[in-house]
Amino acid sequence: MVLTLAALLLSGCKSRAVEEAQGVVSEADSLRAEGKMYGVDAGDSATLAQAYYALTPNYAARVLPEGCVKSLSTDYAHACYHYGRLLRAKDDPVSAMEVFINGTHSRTRDYHILGRIYSNMGDIAHLAGEYSLSYNMFERSADMFLKNADTLSYYYLLNDMAVECAVQGKKEETISLVNQIKQQCSDSEVLLHVYETTAEMYRIVEMYDSAIYWIGQASQLGSVSYYGNSIKAQSFDNLGVQDSALIYARIVLSTPHIPAEAKYNMLYITAYFDSTNNNQDILQQTSDRADVGKYLNNQHAKHAHASDLLEQDLMRKRDYKWLYSVGIT
Repeated sequence: MVLTLAALLLSGCKSRAVEEAQGVVSEADSLRAEGKMYGVDAGDSATLAQAYYALTPNYAARVLPEGCVKSLSTDYAHACYHYGRLLRAKDDPVSAMEVFINGTHSRTRDYHILGRIYSNMGDIAHLAGEYSLSYNMFERSADMFLKNADTLSYYYLLNDMAVECAVQGKKEETISLVNQIKQQCSDSEVLLHVYETTAEMYRIVEMYDSAIYWIGQASQLGSVSYYGNSIKAQSFDNLGVQDSALIYARIVLSTPHIPAEAKYNMLYITAYFDSTNNNQDILQQTSDRADVGKYLNNQHAKHAHASDLLEQDLMRKRDYKWLYSVGIT
């Protein structure tokens, strides 16, 4: 970031708005390194929005000399990443997707930031239930991290790709990806997630004993996440072992900040299989589950709209490649 700013100053590419925007993006990068988000943990969301707009090619072309806009491509990509994440946190996945798409068009060679952008796009597509599209984005993200020699992030993204195969019941594809990770990576945290992914695949294909086994393998590497415990709860439920299902459902529901989908699934188990429930308890839990269901439907619609924007962008790219090949011919 400092080198970019120095190059701009030396070349006469000066604009107060652009320089201030670069400062905001630099601060957002620093906060991200600390596990914090600009506009949430520190800084102002409106300031980040202004920085994003100040670094857009259209605005920069109006305030900078000709030829200076290209040098801002990496700063702009970083602005897209931070502003897109903020929009996601503010529950606006459609606007977030628009910003992330712009980031992929920035022409930056900062593969690390591109990897993060594609990963966020994959998350949005996953929440829309567009698992093939999500796989595509995670694959692009993995490629970016590999280009950046960030092998740990690369293995995490391979696992994300495996998750997309698992939720579609693609057993062979899932096993192929998780075996690749296990053969090449020894990081216990990565492998814990890989075992959870393996368990989810077996749950989806109705091999519930195998699902429970792999969560057991994951627990030997560290603390199993809400995701692993929810897989175990649902597997026991499907095996008809309701007492065990109830134990793990309660563990999931006691975990802070669990996703709505996990809460929805676990409330079913606690509402119908907890013998200590009275009629009022059952009514409350089924009512809570209905509310979560409405929220999930609303979220799905938002993320589906966002995924449509991504599909349209990818289609335009394919159209451009077709036109270019015709032109060459």
